[in-house]
Amino acid sequence: MSGFSRRALFGLAGAAGVGHAVLRFSRPVAADPGDLPLLLQNFRSVHAGTATSNQSAAAAPRIALIEADGERYLSRLRPPSQWEQYSGVINDVRLGLENSSNGAVASGRLTSTFRVLCTLALATAAPGAQWFGDTAKQDQLIAALRWVVENYYSAQGNPYTGTGDTYGDWWDWEIGSPNEITRTLAHLYDRILLVDPGLVDLCVTMMDSHLLYVPRFHSGANRADISLNYLVQGALTADAPRVSEGLAAFLTVTQVVDPVAPVDGITDGFYPDGSFLQHVDVPYTGAYGKNLLTRLTQLVAVTAGTSLIGVSGLPSAAHGWVQNSFAPVTYEGHLLELVKGRIAARTNVGYEDAHILVEAFTQLAASLPTAQGEALRAYIKHIAQTSDETIEVATFVSPLAIAAFDALMTDAALVPEDPFFESGHKPFNSMERSVHGRPGYRFAIARSSSRIAKYETLSGANPRPWFQGEGAYYLYLSGQDQTQAYGGEYLHVVHPTKLAGVTAQVGEERAQSGNSPWATNDHSAGADVDGYGTASQQLGHEFNLTYLNPEGVKSWYMFDEEIVVLGADLSEPAGRDLITSVDTRISPAGSSPVFNWVDGDGFPGTGGTTGSVLQYARWSEPVAGGAVGYVFLNASPVSIESGAVSVTGPDLTRVVSNVSFLHAGDQPTSLAYAIVPNADEPDLEGYQDGRLVILANDASVQGVTHTGLGVTMLNFFSSSNAGVFESDGPASAVFARRSDGTIGVGISEPTFVGSSLTLRLSEPGIQLVSAEPGVTVSISGNVTEITLDTDGAAGRVFRLELLDLAHSLTSVEAGLSSAIELGSISASAVPRLRAALQVARTSWEAGRGRPMYLALLRFSRFVDEPRSATAGGEVHLRPLRELATRVVAAVKQTGQIR
Repeated sequence: MSGFSRRALFGLAGAAGVGHAVLRFSRPVAADPGDLPLLLQNFRSVHAGTATSNQSAAAAPRIALIEADGERYLSRLRPPSQWEQYSGVINDVRLGLENSSNGAVASGRLTSTFRVLCTLALATAAPGAQWFGDTAKQDQLIAALRWVVENYYSAQGNPYTGTGDTYGDWWDWEIGSPNEITRTLAHLYDRILLVDPGLVDLCVTMMDSHLLYVPRFHSGANRADISLNYLVQGALTADAPRVSEGLAAFLTVTQVVDPVAPVDGITDGFYPDGSFLQHVDVPYTGAYGKNLLTRLTQLVAVTAGTSLIGVSGLPSAAHGWVQNSFAPVTYEGHLLELVKGRIAARTNVGYEDAHILVEAFTQLAASLPTAQGEALRAYIKHIAQTSDETIEVATFVSPLAIAAFDALMTDAALVPEDPFFESGHKPFNSMERSVHGRPGYRFAIARSSSRIAKYETLSGANPRPWFQGEGAYYLYLSGQDQTQAYGGEYLHVVHPTKLAGVTAQVGEERAQSGNSPWATNDHSAGADVDGYGTASQQLGHEFNLTYLNPEGVKSWYMFDEEIVVLGADLSEPAGRDLITSVDTRISPAGSSPVFNWVDGDGFPGTGGTTGSVLQYARWSEPVAGGAVGYVFLNASPVSIESGAVSVTGPDLTRVVSNVSFLHAGDQPTSLAYAIVPNADEPDLEGYQDGRLVILANDASVQGVTHTGLGVTMLNFFSSSNAGVFESDGPASAVFARRSDGTIGVGISEPTFVGSSLTLRLSEPGIQLVSAEPGVTVSISGNVTEITLDTDGAAGRVFRLELLDLAHSLTSVEAGLSSAIELGSISASAVPRLRAALQVARTSWEAGRGRPMYLALLRFSRFVDEPRSATAGGEVHLRPLRELATRVVAAVKQTGQIR
């Protein structure tokens, strides 16, 4: 299968049929009835804690909050005589469609009522809380719960089908209200058995009657919510088969999604490359993915000590999610906006989301093997200590997690560390995101295509999203309050056409054309190797052509100190003027960001400017801290502006700084620039040395070489060539030359539709060291041909390693010269070492592989001899020994000695 269409899968899943049903899954083994009391006990302990956990000083803030919430909500609980009169059991909350402005409000009020009852029930069930075991209050809540269920939750039908008398949001009927009802039943279970034993069956029957189980609606995190509830309800009703069914349902969402042939057409969940999608095609690691992780860690805790089969591998699976999915998109305690869908525009999320992750990670760490657990505990401590906001344990769901978190934070021997992603590059091609990190910053790009939605907006959330998937990027600087630099505030105060990295029509305003529209382009992906990465995107219109977007191609090249951005053939179908934002940053109200720049003639300037050709510019923020440099690699006129922007609704004022190109849309434009995080002006002046070489920048291929690093990255949009590189079709490729002469290579096919892809490198002396499955390398003369089997690869990055023999010899020769200059080699050893290298060089030039290898081997052994080093030269000689050993091993791997 050469590719797949999420739209086709969407249609198939939607046509699966609609009906009210409970979950029905195969049960490889039925739950042991003897496990059910322990399941229920564990579930209650996760939420209410135990006598031991709640007595600890660390848990005191959580217990205090449980008590405070109880006091506040108890004052809102109406007496039974008023329930009928005021259509509800809670003050100011009238239930029923007739008392609400619309169905969504009405169903939301129902869930809110159950949430209040659950909060009050928790206050009576948490050991150590002042109302613990208060049977009078529990009896009030039991009566209120029965009344609400009988009068307002007993409606039949489902909002999606338009049947029965339900209304509003399906989530309230199938997930929101059942979450609260199930927990309330667990908290009050012992008392219910005494005063209203039929209540549990009534509630479970009503919850089942609303359950519309179709994969389109219940996959990913939603299925995890439903199936965990379903499992606990089995413990409440002493229904062992139901427990087994709930577990079987949950386990399906822990499986890695096959991007080519997803089971039942469900594309929600975690992917092989670490991506997470929800709602078919929306990157959602930072919301639904976080929720799924939370539910999984709760499931592990709930099933602890039972005989249930299938849960033993879950902690390791979740650990993989932490490493491959969450760590790259969590920076100093802040979950990155580009994996939050519509949630990104909320102004009350960011660090709070990471607090939820910290709790989940803490629960998970206790279930992992020692080495994994210790690495995760070190990561948790790293998040807590680098986060701009203190981790508030009072917001944790489980008092049990609080004690574990306190233990690791007070463990002086535990060194905070990010063992997963402090430095490196992560292409999430399955959700079209790329994340790049180095000490001091993290950089992330959001792309879109015919596979992944341009954005998500729903029910008024994320109101101006139009260009969020058009190559919008985020540059997070270390040590900042990221909610002041980005967060929902950024999306509210920055005009949609001026999001950093975006090319858009000047001043464009538009209505929404869909909750999550696709683009018309297929090309969007990236590749990486050795921590360096590239990404590319062909700009595309919305698939229904409601709106025409700018056209052209873009590429991003992420090195150590800089990110290079190229744009080519940028134009607009109607000829409207375009703006390309190099960067847009926000600062707190009242701050005064500073711009310094140097024009094309070398004259310095400060502040704003319009349509000026610049060599470089630098933004800095004296109050909040941080600086970013911009190096302009072609002569396009640049505009810089900064000023306060206020918006109503969220009632925000921020200072917005924008660096941009204004260009006509009726003629193709090419752009080239570099972003330099944390740069000072001498750093920016240094780019005049030509370390960044643009190999090509047109509609068919874009490429950059960093001469200082020896890294070349290319993006081919069609069959083309750039210097010594050639591709027979669309490709993203990274070639990283290492000090030992090896070349790390990473390549992906960015359209997901090709069955094969061939790249050629025209250089002498290249040999194959190793290649992953699916990669074939053939070498003829000076041409190295790399062919990938991309049928069904779905954006997978193929990796291989080559050896540049000439460069290897040159590296060793340079290392020898350096060691001699430092006086690290004894005088008697110098002639032998030089002679051995001379034989290797002569053999290489004559094309004689075995003599070259033997000469290099002899050289390596000479270097290893103790008498080769001078007194005190041992420390300087060590790098040459390591280099020689690596080269000899690499040459041997190529088969040149045969």
